[in-house]
Amino acid sequence: MSDIIIQKFGGTSVGSVERIDIVAEIIKNASKLNKLIVVVSAMGGETNKLIELSKYFGENPDKREFDALVSTGETVSSALLSMALHSKGIKAKSYSAAQISMKTTDSYSKAKVGASRCDIYTDVDGIFTTDPKVVSNAKKLDSITMEEMLELAGQGAKVIQTRAVEFANKYNVPVRVLSSFNDGKGTLISLEDESMENALVSGIAFQKDQVKFTLHGVGDIPGTAFKILGPISDAEIEFDV
Repeated sequence: MSDIIIQKFGGTSVGSVERIDIVAEIIKNASKLNKLIVVVSAMGGETNKLIELSKYFGENPDKREFDALVSTGETVSSALLSMALHSKGIKAKSYSAAQISMKTTDSYSKAKVGASRCDIYTDVDGIFTTDPKVVSNAKKLDSITMEEMLELAGQGAKVIQTRAVEFANKYNVPVRVLSSFNDGKGTLISLEDESMENALVSGIAFQKDQVKFTLHGVGDIPGTAFKILGPISDAEIEFDV
């Protein structure tokens, strides 16, 4: 019982009280082998409802209050999960980030914050060679390196956020992506993979929500790029050149 494992459950995994009860059973079984810290998303669809409520007062609500509003979804699911665990004889307490004194930067909606492993439970069986919802014969990967996953996430793979992989890489924490709907070992994301020397292509990612701008007549003068890209960065808009 020396290892601490972080388990993260996405919105579809806690989308109903029935799903939360199944998640509680997964946690109960895992707690027999390791100490656990569990992180849950809001119940599926709840965050979208909260976002729609915020737009009643304008399309660009205050970012601090927006974050305060949408975070209530996670408060609900974490409290319900704690209740489910209690019903199974498992000691558990729900905490918000503030209650455990977690501090972030004041870059609202994009704020930044070690364990033996982080298990991320979602509605897919792991990391695939491409989106299985688009390509029916996509193959599940048993393992992938942090570097490869960073590249896939940065190019549009939605199964895990780029920042999650960045932090795991920085603190050398292996990440396992697996399904809360089906049994399986999922995909392990680690620093090294013995097969990486032989791999030519690990996966294919794509993005549907990008905008491309082409600027003509930009002079090759020192400082020009900064004048263009600086304001974009100041506005906290992600860009790639």
